[in-house]
Amino acid sequence: MDIISPEGLKKATFAIEIAEKEEELMQGLKYREKMADNEAMLFIFEYPDIYDFWMQDTYLPLDMLFIATDGTINDIYENAVPFSEERITPRNPHQYVLEVNAGIVKKSGIKTGDKIVWKKQS
Repeated sequence: MDIISPEGLKKATFAIEIAEKEEELMQGLKYREKMADNEAMLFIFEYPDIYDFWMQDTYLPLDMLFIATDGTINDIYENAVPFSEERITPRNPHQYVLEVNAGIVKKSGIKTGDKIVWKKQS
């Protein structure tokens, strides 16, 4: 998966693990102790809505990118605190969420308005 600016500049590339079944969506990155900077988890929801996230039982600090149906990043939450039970609620409806290691958003210059580009494996 690539993250591309509106001008077509590639900002980052990730090897993604997909979570789309209910049990995968609930598990997410819980109990994971490490993840490479070029790895990410993509949550795929059945329809666009505002989905809350939290960090209970999550060891890794994360950046979360909330992504609209068309692939546009419409909200970003940086440096989610491990083990926090505080709800992370984006402002805009989204159908996808990409979780990456904390600091990647800033390091890569990822912003709202950037897009994800990926091919779903069948």
